[in-house]
Amino acid sequence: MNNKTLFIILAALLAIYIFSQIGGKKENRSFKADIISIDTSKVSKIIFTAKNTLDEILLQKQNDSWILSQGDQTLACDPESIRNLLAQVIDVKAKRLAATKEDKWLKYEVDEKNGTPIKFFYGDQLASEFIVGRFNVNQQRQTMESFIRLKDGPRVYATDSYLPLALLNGIDGFRNKTIVDLDPSQIKGIEYSNGTAVQDLAFQAGKWIKNGVEMDSTKVANWVAKISNFKGTQFLKDTELLSSAKPIKSITIKGIENTSVDLFLNPGEGKKFVIKSSSNNSAYFQSDSTGIYKSIFEDLESVIK
Repeated sequence: MNNKTLFIILAALLAIYIFSQIGGKKENRSFKADIISIDTSKVSKIIFTAKNTLDEILLQKQNDSWILSQGDQTLACDPESIRNLLAQVIDVKAKRLAATKEDKWLKYEVDEKNGTPIKFFYGDQLASEFIVGRFNVNQQRQTMESFIRLKDGPRVYATDSYLPLALLNGIDGFRNKTIVDLDPSQIKGIEYSNGTAVQDLAFQAGKWIKNGVEMDSTKVANWVAKISNFKGTQFLKDTELLSSAKPIKSITIKGIENTSVDLFLNPGEGKKFVIKSSSNNSAYFQSDSTGIYKSIFEDLESVIK
């Protein structure tokens, strides 16, 4: 092989190498880890449609609070759930490109039927729209991979985002779950009724007193601390059955503002007990004998017996 032929071969190989590097760099530049760009401080409205539902869920900011609505329901919204959702959006980073064609959408559940479409607005201006798809959990590595498709394109991205979990429970995931929200240092009295008798506890001179007798103040204080910022978990759907029902037990926690917590037997399907609080009038929470019922009622009964 003469020098001229060798030079031509080397030049050709060099050209192929340079072309492959340039092509690879272009592909890398086209892949952006930050696939969603939203200024969360400007977001004033969020609309999404949860899986297996038809009605859109609307989260809308009014002054410094958020309201939640779906169909003809308008409910109090948990502000922490909004903060968590927006934090998840900020953290969305693409790990890799999972698909580039529409025929793969169903596999990753980012099609219109199986995905969860979500829109973010600044006022009435649409800021971002995408579809949240399925997620895979690796128990051994304790990691999760979820899939997202921007509404204006065919590409599907694999991410580390927990957005699917934030949207999984639909409207219930964003409802106000408050049962008691009081400063424990401001609680000065507890009134407990089991339907036949009423017991009054008063906090006087650093001690809890019942009928002139000093209680175990540490136990009472522990119960107060536990329930002073207390949330429910599972909502009761059919609340009409309780419209004329009377509580079987009631607690009034006295402070700057009083909070009453009522206990009902569930007349319908679901768990045995239903709990309602004056701090959150639109919500009824279900409980079995070991859930929030025990923490609120049985634990107080064991303290004051």
